[in-house]
Amino acid sequence: MLDDTIEVTVGDLVDEAIDIKRFVLHRTGNLDFPTWTPGAHIDVLFAEGLVRQYSLCGDPHRADIWEIAVLHTGESRGASHYLHTQINIGDRLSIRGPRNNFKFNLDSSLRFLAAGVGITPIISMIRAAHSADVKWRLDYISRSRKRMAFLEELESYSSNVVVHASDEGRVFKLKHYLIDTGGVYGAPLYACGPARLLDELTTMSETWPEDYLHIERFRPKSDASLPDRHSFTVNFALSGVTAQVNQRETILDVAEQSGILVVSSCREGTCGTCETDIIEGEADHRDSVLSAAEQAQQRTMMICCSRSKGSNLVLDL
Repeated sequence: MLDDTIEVTVGDLVDEAIDIKRFVLHRTGNLDFPTWTPGAHIDVLFAEGLVRQYSLCGDPHRADIWEIAVLHTGESRGASHYLHTQINIGDRLSIRGPRNNFKFNLDSSLRFLAAGVGITPIISMIRAAHSADVKWRLDYISRSRKRMAFLEELESYSSNVVVHASDEGRVFKLKHYLIDTGGVYGAPLYACGPARLLDELTTMSETWPEDYLHIERFRPKSDASLPDRHSFTVNFALSGVTAQVNQRETILDVAEQSGILVVSSCREGTCGTCETDIIEGEADHRDSVLSAAEQAQQRTMMICCSRSKGSNLVLDL
């Protein structure tokens, strides 16, 4: 089901905050949606092969509707502008999913950190934590309360939620936050927001236990510090195809050129759709999905962006 296209109808549109609109989706034919868990996202398919990922922000226990909240931004390369200006109630969309690279586990104590539209994958986690009566805290960052989606609901949780609105003089300082919420690693932390914030958080948490930091990225990590690309050979074991991947190509490019069917979406290492098993060789991981521990295991790789460290790679394709 993950890779099958689902046709949906927009049942409602809700202005959640400035430039953030929530889309309530119904599956055509009155069919139920697949099950999903907090942190999951879907692909929305547009014309000319354009695909964008949006986090599910509704109730996982409801099979009759799915909900996504979309930020209207000039950096969206057209997708969010189209959704905000061209889609109305009753219109149809094609979607795919769900897929979850931001898996959530209940614990005795939890921390959440969301900046801007980064609240969208976290809101369902908060509801689950609250329902389970576990100790939790959300720090929510934005320029203004008017730009914070789901704020009314979140503030109903009282002291569990700390709002950092810069126009109110509450400027967020990551170092102070980490100390204030329990020292170096007081509880597992789920975070989503701009790349700069997540990069800083990743650096400051390098000594944390493996399962204490969970991050969802909407944009790929910068590869500026990674070694220059080199050509290498890839063997697609299932297809019986061996091909050269040059400096300007990705493994995904070469697979498609060789007629190998690969389901892909973001093509930048953030969605996890093209994850492929490694049979032999060592990947040069450049994705924003796998944890450092998962990358070190060298079991799978995202072939849309990751490459080979050596001269040869054998994949289960």
